[in-house]
Amino acid sequence: MKRRPALIILLLILAIGSLFFARHALNFGIRPTPTELDRAAEMWAHERLITLKTAPASEPDPFETDGCSGGMSVIWRDMSASLPVLQSQIGQTPPWEKCCIAHDRAYHLAGDARDPEASFTARSTADWALRQCIVETGARIAAETPGDPNLPTLGITQAYILIGDMIYSAVRIGGGPCSGLPWRWGFGYPNCLPGTRQN
Repeated sequence: MKRRPALIILLLILAIGSLFFARHALNFGIRPTPTELDRAAEMWAHERLITLKTAPASEPDPFETDGCSGGMSVIWRDMSASLPVLQSQIGQTPPWEKCCIAHDRAYHLAGDARDPEASFTARSTADWALRQCIVETGARIAAETPGDPNLPTLGITQAYILIGDMIYSAVRIGGGPCSGLPWRWGFGYPNCLPGTRQN
């Protein structure tokens, strides 16, 4: 039962992410440029995070990762345990999990940003790098997959592009700083959500 809230949050982020994705769907792999609305929506949070991060005695927590956030790695492991064909053909973890871990490393310290603008840019860069890593993982898997008439190479590539776009959309919406979520930008520092106590 503990996993239910994480699953609901993941599904909500993916649903909202799909709306965000629709906005950028015609870019065909071209990195979207953040709009002034995007910047205005989260700059206050970057300001709070950087104030906390650059405080004299501020030290980040040790790095921890859950693989792919929002319960994705946990759900994948549960599904692969229930579906042996998934485990034997794809594995116990999402094939793009190393991309998620690299993304978590960037998120943990909010990049190397020392000011709000650099933090905003670093988050955008980390999110796009996650998307690109997923797409590149799909291209590699497609190149390594022997010809299977039921699973054309183009289908694998397109599936990973879609997965990359959806995850990119989800992290853009659900990964902002000071959100209170465990996978937020700057999660190595205390939560900077207004109304929360900072240690």
